[in-house]
Amino acid sequence: MRVVLKVVELSSFAAGARSLKMTPASVTHIVAKLEEDLGQQLLVRTTRQVSLTSTGAMIAARFGPLVEDFDRVIEDVSRAVRPMPSGCRSTHRFRWGSGSCKPSSIGFAAPIHTPCWR
Repeated sequence: MRVVLKVVELSSFAAGARSLKMTPASVTHIVAKLEEDLGQQLLVRTTRQVSLTSTGAMIAARFGPLVEDFDRVIEDVSRAVRPMPSGCRSTHRFRWGSGSCKPSSIGFAAPIHTPCWR
């Protein structure tokens, strides 16, 4: 949904792709896949601009604040997490369920570590 919101914000697939550091083809693919999964067209595409359909507007109105809240939480967590002192190692391992929640997919992980005395 973040991709759709960025494309609409910038009124362009190409500008959205640049902003998200993605290729235009991957942005187009993500939007098309989301529309296919929902069974609804979310964007009206013209040669000059991109805008939301009524369904897209309804979905964006609901998801936009959620994406913003999620970004604020990630920012807060990133500020709160301090790196371990140099030379210390974590003695704990993470378990990420059945593979559906991996550190790379959520963008952060706060390791639990034991004190390091050197």
